Amino acid sequence: MITVKRAYEELEAAGVILTRHGKGSVVADRPDLARQLLRQEPARQLDAAADSGQRLGLARSELHGQLEAALDARGLPHSRLEGTTP
Repeated sequence: MITVKRAYEELEAAGVILTRHGKGSVVADRPDLARQLLRQEPARQLDAAADSGQRLGLARSELHGQLEAALDARGLPHSRLEGTTP
C-alpha cells in the first residue's frame, strides 16, 4: 500500500512536483516532462517482463521471441529509417 507521503516523495523525485516547506506542492514547470516520463516507461515494462520471465524459468531466446512477436504484430520497424521514404 502506497502512502500519500510516499506518493508525493516519488512525484518530487521524478521532478513532477516541487515542494516548498510551509507553502505546499506545485506542479513543476517542465514542458518536456511528459515525454521524458513516457520514454522511461519501456525500460520499466521490460524490467518487469525480465523478472516475470525469470520467475517462469524462460530462456532469454523465449523472451526475445515474445518481444519480437509483439513488435511484429504492431508493425514496428527494425530501425528508425525503415519505412521512411527518401
